[in-house]
Amino acid sequence: MQALFFDSLAGPYFRSGDLDRAEEACKKIQSLDLAKLNTGDIYATSFYWLGRIAEKQGDTAGARGNFRKFLNLSKAAATL
Repeated sequence: MQALFFDSLAGPYFRSGDLDRAEEACKKIQSLDLAKLNTGDIYATSFYWLGRIAEKQGDTAGARGNFRKFLNLSKAAATL
C-alpha cells in the first residue's frame, strides 16, 4: 500500500518540476522490501521515473541506467 502512495506522488512531483521530491518518492518505493513482491509494476515504474528525472537533470548515464533497469524488469515480468 505504501508503494502505491509514493507512486501516486512521483508523477505529479515530476510534472510540477519538483524533481527532488519525485526522486525521493521513487527511492522510498525502492526501499520497501515488499514493493518488489507485491507491487512489482510500481517498483519497476520507479526506475522509469528516476530515468526521466536524471534525463531532466542532464545525467545521461544515470538516465540510461535507470531506463535499462526499468526495461529489464518489465521484460522479466512479461515472460512470467
